[in-house]
Amino acid sequence: MRFLDQKMNRRLMLRAIFGTALFCLTITMSYGDEVKPWRSISDSNLAWAPPERRNLVLKALSRIPAVWYRDALHPNAVEQEIEILRQIRGQNKHVLLIINPEPEYYDKPSARYAGPEFKRLCGWSSGNLPLSGLDTGRLKTRLSSALAALRHAEIEVDAFEIGNELDWVCFNTDLPFEPDAPNLRDSSLLPYAKAYARFLEAAVETIKTPGLYPRALIVSFGTANTLGLIPSRSFAHPAQFIRMLKTLDGRSDLNLVDRVGIHMYPEIDHPETIAPALRRFSSESGAGKPIWITEWGYHNAPFVGRARNARLSAFNRFYCEVVASKVDVENMFMFSIASPDESLISTTGSLLPEASFFTKAPGCKR
Repeated sequence: MRFLDQKMNRRLMLRAIFGTALFCLTITMSYGDEVKPWRSISDSNLAWAPPERRNLVLKALSRIPAVWYRDALHPNAVEQEIEILRQIRGQNKHVLLIINPEPEYYDKPSARYAGPEFKRLCGWSSGNLPLSGLDTGRLKTRLSSALAALRHAEIEVDAFEIGNELDWVCFNTDLPFEPDAPNLRDSSLLPYAKAYARFLEAAVETIKTPGLYPRALIVSFGTANTLGLIPSRSFAHPAQFIRMLKTLDGRSDLNLVDRVGIHMYPEIDHPETIAPALRRFSSESGAGKPIWITEWGYHNAPFVGRARNARLSAFNRFYCEVVASKVDVENMFMFSIASPDESLISTTGSLLPEASFFTKAPGCKR
């Protein structure tokens, strides 16, 4: 029996290795000719937009040759997401979906810190949920149902990002609301790392279920404070938090992750901060995996009154600073196609001049 088990294990191992190699080959063949880092685009909550707005944004997206498209999967908006992704896949874009700790994944969802101060910091007044309160059983049930619906609709999803800016109190109210959050270091980060590990393990187990998306890439949550520009209520050293996942309770939850996600929103007049921040994060995290910048960009407002192509020049400079860092950044998702403050489209749906970032490669020295 042990000999038969060994033969079976060997056969399964070879099949897994072959399957992984085939998947990597497929990825290389399908978008390997695009120079890295890939120029991709992000949006959020498009499924909640009115149908007219969704159609306008999707029509604009069809004119932007981004390699990947990133959006969030909400358990109560699955049908809308299916319609969106049908069109996205028809545009030959690969798909990254964010899995967030939604209220539906809590036994008794209870928001913290609701009020005017939270609105001033985060943009909405209702507060948010603590990651530690998530019910993994509910997560698995609801997420499995949503993914099965996508599969039934024959929607291919290439990657999943597990969480969004969970190092910031706006998206994880386990963090203290007083301005002490940046001082959380070393062992004080351990409860937050354990809460994320529970979320990550449950989400990945569900995603990788046979018949759902076992071959999808897994990306860790995009870190909000990568550049150190958020003044309070976020981890000052998110790379240290990622590093902690390598040795949590005698195991490495980073083994569940294929790519490390970060967000970068630099000051427009200081692009020279980008490359050092990338090198520092890569060194401090010790992840040894390619980085995906799952959000980056510049608000429209600071460019009012500047030269006509100033925002496009900023995009190109950002890209070239990433290249100059020599860090293994594989993918970059500009935020956003349609968010009012960072949009690439006008109110009527026409592309702004800076959308040409996606049609003409920046002339970087490599």
